[in-house]
Amino acid sequence: MAAIWRTVKYPGSGIWKSARSSVQAIDADVAAYAAAVTAAGGSLPTAHQAALNMYMPALKASGAWALIKEMWFPLGNAGDLVTAAVKFRNGAASASVTLTNFVTGDYTIAMGVDAGAGNSSKKVVTDFVPSTSATNGALTAAEWGFSAYVTRQNTSGTGCSMGTVTNASAYLQVVGNGSFVGGKLVNLQNGLPSQSFQGRRLSTTQQTGGVAYGYMGGYVQGSATNAAPSALPSVSMSVFSTNNAFWSNGASSGYIIHAPMTPAQLRALQTFYDNVCQTIGRTIFADALVAVGDSYVAPTPTGPSVPGNDWVALVAAARGYGGYQLKGTSGIGWANGSSNMTPFNGVNIIFSNILNNPAKRVVLPLGVNDANSAGSAAAVTAAAQPLLTMLIQSGYPTQYLALATLYPWTGLPDQTLAASIAQAERDLATANGIGLIEFFTGSTAGVTSYEVGIHKNDAGHVALSNDAVAAISSWAGW
Repeated sequence: MAAIWRTVKYPGSGIWKSARSSVQAIDADVAAYAAAVTAAGGSLPTAHQAALNMYMPALKASGAWALIKEMWFPLGNAGDLVTAAVKFRNGAASASVTLTNFVTGDYTIAMGVDAGAGNSSKKVVTDFVPSTSATNGALTAAEWGFSAYVTRQNTSGTGCSMGTVTNASAYLQVVGNGSFVGGKLVNLQNGLPSQSFQGRRLSTTQQTGGVAYGYMGGYVQGSATNAAPSALPSVSMSVFSTNNAFWSNGASSGYIIHAPMTPAQLRALQTFYDNVCQTIGRTIFADALVAVGDSYVAPTPTGPSVPGNDWVALVAAARGYGGYQLKGTSGIGWANGSSNMTPFNGVNIIFSNILNNPAKRVVLPLGVNDANSAGSAAAVTAAAQPLLTMLIQSGYPTQYLALATLYPWTGLPDQTLAASIAQAERDLATANGIGLIEFFTGSTAGVTSYEVGIHKNDAGHVALSNDAVAAISSWAGW
């Protein structure tokens, strides 16, 4: 911060005096980027430069900036492809990426660079060849990585990918296929995990000390020990294309090619992108509700007679939210203690599903499968706390996170266990500063009239939605 002197008028006094105030000096790297935009013939909006400048100190303090070899962050006024193409940090011959087959309507402030619907030939060519780029610095075949920041994807098999366009090379795919499968290690190519993610915001693949890792939001989603490749890829990296196949129906707000980063540095990098995007009006968290858990959340295999009559949809409609998402699978929830709920297949599945639906409000309900599998309040706490920590550290405001207590099914006849789990959830909510929705408090009378097996019928979903609305109606932002 630099101190400057200004002449100011003291309120109500009619007296003008010299007063010292502090303003944030222009960061040298932000200034260099602005100069590169001007040199390319573009025009960087003042608000965009100010947003970069505001959040650069934290990014640099984390140590992440020093590890970045090349970074693209498409900014500029809507339709300005010249400005949007300029790299924020250049590590190759060209100061700008090549926006192949993109038109002016493909770039908006709200989304970034959008490849649109359907397979197309649109791609972002970086001109960064890891093996030969002059400023690749300490990158080696065993120590390097790249990240993609995604702002939109659909729920089919397409999304955003980043990698090389030759076969048997490294790439990262960020997809949304509508299923309950999250961060999953697919295979290894060139010593990096070819990592498919069901998630938005920041996804990363990197090689660190002979181990290939895949991350979402700065958290490991998969890893594999393998022999380091003999050489770095010798072709240019690109976005929206992988192995000569083009991916579309997604939007990107940038990529980063970097030396290996720690989880904390990756979270700082994601926070930088999040903050700048939200400051300039780029959509990150939709005005919607997402609920994630076991079949307590899902309307299948049994449940409401009409799709959209599940309790999550009813809550969203009652509160006037812009939309809703529910992700639930029979027998697999966030507290399930079965073999399906190992760290990579349990908490990370829930985490990646939430990142795939970055709604403003997140509810984590606890179902009977979870409770029966957990078997104790302590087990529920042990499963829930890591998930809450991951969400909070990856940028979800505690104001918009909530737990929901166990619905007293006849499928869980041990009401002593149910009561102890409910208390554990109250304690978790208090300890983490988040909300709590308590369903059917005080009585289990008439519960069977709300059930279809261990799920809810139409009346059960209405009852759940009524309890949820009553709980959240007084919460700020809900």
